[in-house]
Amino acid sequence: MKSLESVFGPNSALVEELYKQYQENPETVPNHWRKYFDELNGKETAPDESRPVVQEQKPAKPEPKPATEKKEKDEISIPDGAELQKIKGVASKIVENMDESIYVPTATSLRVLPVKMMTEDRAIINTHLLRSGQPKASFTHLIAWAVIKALKDFPSINSYYVNQDNTPYKVVPGDVNLGIAVDLESRDGSRNLVVPNIKGVDKMNFREFLHAYAELINKARKGKLELSDFQNTTISITNPGTIGTVSSVPRLMKGQGAIIATG
Repeated sequence: MKSLESVFGPNSALVEELYKQYQENPETVPNHWRKYFDELNGKETAPDESRPVVQEQKPAKPEPKPATEKKEKDEISIPDGAELQKIKGVASKIVENMDESIYVPTATSLRVLPVKMMTEDRAIINTHLLRSGQPKASFTHLIAWAVIKALKDFPSINSYYVNQDNTPYKVVPGDVNLGIAVDLESRDGSRNLVVPNIKGVDKMNFREFLHAYAELINKARKGKLELSDFQNTTISITNPGTIGTVSSVPRLMKGQGAIIATG
């Protein structure tokens, strides 16, 4: 499954879960995923021009881990009476992504902003949208749109860091692909956080962005996300404020320039 990790990054947990479902019964996964997994296993599939082409990215050469890591692990003791529960499935993939994120250089900034004017503006905007049959705008929409517009003045935030052959590089993407964190419920009742993205949001007006956002969320909730929906995310936004969080510090994943968390 290493190839899945190199293609899907933090979303590889969801793909692995779909793969396990495919192994149990290929007919239970959407057609585009089944064809992808068939090819992954060397099975022949009928040509389908609608299937997105997945280009596997060559993973960067791993950086040497700190020499103190093994020593620190050896010093961890398990108290008497404690129970060891093996982390598996989607949770184990989250652990891998979190460990990998340690090697991504980051800087964190917190801001507290008054939102009374935004509350009033949202009410005016939604009155207009409802009259014209458009999707309603949430605070997340408005904040995400502010981020998109701000990137025109601060484009470096959309760039990210890679290390190739022990040489650091700054990658400057040609587009802004905005990842949207979506909380989904699995068949067993557990929760999964996936981050599909809206491609080229910097080329959209607000109406186009509003519809693209609604379409992506609808695809996620109906289990119709495709391979291309996860690829090439450059910047993400998440909203932990819905669970009562005042402020939070999400972990930056490889291949992304920034993550914005709203409260």
